[in-house]
Amino acid sequence: MHPRVLLLSFTGFFVSTSIFMISPMFSVYAYSYVGASAVEVGFISAAAFLTALFIRIPFSVGLKTEYFHVALIGGLVANSVALAGYGISTSIPTLLFFRIMHGAAVALDYTLMLTLSSMIAPGQTNTTSSIESYSTSLALGLVMGPALGSLLLAFIDLRMLMFISSAVSLGAIVSGILFARSIHGFWYGLQVGRIRMKDVARLLRSRRVMAPATTYFSFTLAYGAFIAYIPLRARIDLMITDQGITTLFLTYYLIVFLARLFIGRLRKRFGSVKLLYAALTMAALGLIISSLAPAYPVLVLGFMMTGVSHGLIFPITASVAARTTPPDLRNLGNAAYLTSFDVGNIVGPSITSLLVGFAPISFSVSVMALSPLLGLLTVPVIRRLGIP
Repeated sequence: MHPRVLLLSFTGFFVSTSIFMISPMFSVYAYSYVGASAVEVGFISAAAFLTALFIRIPFSVGLKTEYFHVALIGGLVANSVALAGYGISTSIPTLLFFRIMHGAAVALDYTLMLTLSSMIAPGQTNTTSSIESYSTSLALGLVMGPALGSLLLAFIDLRMLMFISSAVSLGAIVSGILFARSIHGFWYGLQVGRIRMKDVARLLRSRRVMAPATTYFSFTLAYGAFIAYIPLRARIDLMITDQGITTLFLTYYLIVFLARLFIGRLRKRFGSVKLLYAALTMAALGLIISSLAPAYPVLVLGFMMTGVSHGLIFPITASVAARTTPPDLRNLGNAAYLTSFDVGNIVGPSITSLLVGFAPISFSVSVMALSPLLGLLTVPVIRRLGIP
């Protein structure tokens, strides 16, 4: 692995670990520690993604290539501050403020890291390999975060866990600074010129970005409902403890990691298109099982199925967007692609929160399984882009 890819992967690992130490329990924290209602939980969860939605593309249009590393460090610092801010929050407005800050940090960090992973390894084959290595490091953080959270919750409460996750995020700042030093002035000759509004409009109309983005959106719509309300359902309906919930997510993200670890072999054997069909189908089934599970073992099965789909859909659709977007528009293309994640995580919890006002959480979440099933209709468009 190229040293720059390794440093970027370490940065992604620490970011992912710090966020997912607390992400599975954020809705429970807002409900039990800050006093948010079940309806308010959905809107607070969505606030981070609403912020990201409004800043991803503007930053990508205005940010020059030579300042990518500076913006990355700024986002890493904001991530650390926001995580600590959750810990000091005792009211909904304070929690909402830090949630918005966190959304801005995540928007900067994940967009830039995805773009940089494709820029520091020239060549289409190396680009795909670099993105897969980076996404695998994120998945490893997805496993480590809940594992640490589950272990620590045996000794501390959720509020203290927020502070510890902030301390873990300092590792991302250190590795991010080392990565920034390694790429200073080194861009393989690629300098992105001024991006005009017609470039933005042309890219947003292009199937090269919108096909993988729409496919990813169909998953994230369901995932947004899953991450916001399944932990709450586990607590309220099944009486599962905080540690039990984090253990569920440890299983979930372990499956995500394993799926990404073997995605190269799976892609060679079955092809990207067949994997997308399978992953979207499993996402729908996993969400239905998780939302209707009568007991813990069945809930584990739902988590595992959803985890497989999560592990496959992101790296496949991200590599499609990167490979089919011109290098000088790649950061903008990645921003447009990742905007689908923001929109899905806004609309998913918001729709579910409205349904929760009239129906049980289990039914409200299961309705969202329609989204990945509809996403199956977008996969043939990806095939027509020449993706096997």
